[in-house]
Amino acid sequence: MARPNDGNFCNRFGGCSPELLDRLGGDLTNQHEQLDELRRSLDLLPEEIALDQVVPILVPVLLADNGEWPGPIALMRTPELAVTWACLLPAQTMLYVNFKTVQFWENNGLDWRRQSMENLARMSEQISSHSFQREGGAPYGLVMMQDDGIGPSRLLLNEWLEEVFPEGYWVAIPERSVGFVLSRTALPEEREKVERLVVECFEKGSQPLKREMFVPDLLTAMSSECH
Repeated sequence: MARPNDGNFCNRFGGCSPELLDRLGGDLTNQHEQLDELRRSLDLLPEEIALDQVVPILVPVLLADNGEWPGPIALMRTPELAVTWACLLPAQTMLYVNFKTVQFWENNGLDWRRQSMENLARMSEQISSHSFQREGGAPYGLVMMQDDGIGPSRLLLNEWLEEVFPEGYWVAIPERSVGFVLSRTALPEEREKVERLVVECFEKGSQPLKREMFVPDLLTAMSSECH
């Protein structure tokens, strides 16, 4: 899996930004365009789903609880989360992958899970949208809140994150549209700054997920089987 083209993983991010929190409410200006795109996507046949636009998506575990989710979904080791897959569409919309499409890919010998991770890497030239930096410019925290809506999915690119924080790190997904990374070498006041913003995103976001930071090992599927 390729890493970003250059060493500039992130832009500067100063701290608890009202602009960031405002974005959690969603942008309604293109809502009609998004609905039109979603309606069109419902008529797509499996062979019309662009596999090179499919990525893993972290979702609430409740979606997997009743067994009615229409496509592959796997529980993560952190109990609040599951992973499913979606095809990114125009107008910042996505179509979740269903079992019929997966069967089509597998019947044609396509490794769609591996391809989805390669797609995610390709779409992540900058792994973060913002960063927390020390006076000398070294980052101690990252924020993933890209306009494509799959910021938290980039927490699955652990090889890249280990390059940024070889000493280790914690992650957080307080809301479905935003992910955080905090270096294990962060000073107490630096950790407090990041954790405060995580809590604010959880409390003010429209789709809260998990309030606490946790170790990245918990962002692995409990089983390779997808139900």
